[in-house]
Amino acid sequence: YSEHRFQLLYEAIVDDVVLVTVQGRILQANPSFIDHYFNGILPPQASFLEIVRPRDRARVATELLQPLYRGTALSPWCTTLLSAQHHEINVEISGALLLRGDQKLGLQLVLRDTSIRQELERKLMASLNRVRQTENAAILALAKLSEYRDVTPGNHLERIREYCRLLAEELARQPQYATELSPHFIQNLYQGAVLHDIGKVAVPDEILAKQTPLNPEEEALMQLHTGKGGDVISTMMEGTRCSGFLNVAHNIAYFHHERWDGQGYPQRLHGTAIPIEARIMAVADAYEEMTAALCPEQRVTHAQAMQTIIEAVGTRFDPAIVDALLLVQDSFNWIRQSLAEPESLSSLVSVHCTDQAK
Repeated sequence: YSEHRFQLLYEAIVDDVVLVTVQGRILQANPSFIDHYFNGILPPQASFLEIVRPRDRARVATELLQPLYRGTALSPWCTTLLSAQHHEINVEISGALLLRGDQKLGLQLVLRDTSIRQELERKLMASLNRVRQTENAAILALAKLSEYRDVTPGNHLERIREYCRLLAEELARQPQYATELSPHFIQNLYQGAVLHDIGKVAVPDEILAKQTPLNPEEEALMQLHTGKGGDVISTMMEGTRCSGFLNVAHNIAYFHHERWDGQGYPQRLHGTAIPIEARIMAVADAYEEMTAALCPEQRVTHAQAMQTIIEAVGTRFDPAIVDALLLVQDSFNWIRQSLAEPESLSSLVSVHCTDQAK
């Protein structure tokens, strides 16, 4: 009676189940296995090795069947089998030695076709990539919306996020930063960098558009953009759960004008008390500001920008990040050139600068 119940259960299992000898001869199999691999009819003296690709048979014998016979349970063990139609099927195999007292009855193998799961995983990854692309587009659109009020070069955001990525990837090669600057963190940095000046939406137009130096009162109003930007992103964070991207974006927006020597704003943080993402942005933003100034006569060369940044090591900038910049400066220069503004925009900018000078 118990063997009959076992047989009913055996045949009802959705996965393919087969009982074999250590040499691979099939002793028993459920209908699912027989349908998949023998077209519904199990021949006498059929061998499990018949459905294994010839080049894999030795590995199946030595790495699967023999260890199971010695009593080692295996799960999951992956290989490729051949269906009744000679199609290759990727499977995971769980196996165990069946005993009755001291008698070895055979090796029970449970086979699971992973192709369906792999296809579902592929579709899931494609869906996640589409969501990520949509998210990136929305983030960039939001950032550009704030840039429309602040007269900045058209490719400013594209350059700034590439600069931040380069610096972070270079720092990540150093053991002391490898854990903190993980690939996931760098992706969050890449996304969050474009929101660094979103707080400028709260700054009056006449200050944003002013081409001459700001007076102390105007400078104080301009400095409010860091807190405003951080507050905007904090509000966004209230509707999400543990968003690493928004946390990085918040720190960048709030602290990217802090200085290594503690003389920055808004909180006069010093050294490593400044989040590393903000310290990275400080260097990237300074390079961008000097090499891509709105008015052509205010721009400096790559070499001049590098020299200015080097001179501010230990006062304005984290020395480690400037060291990383020195290693990737050729890539910075290439990005500056490849994402330079088109001539049509440069002409409009020149007119704007002339009007402001008047």
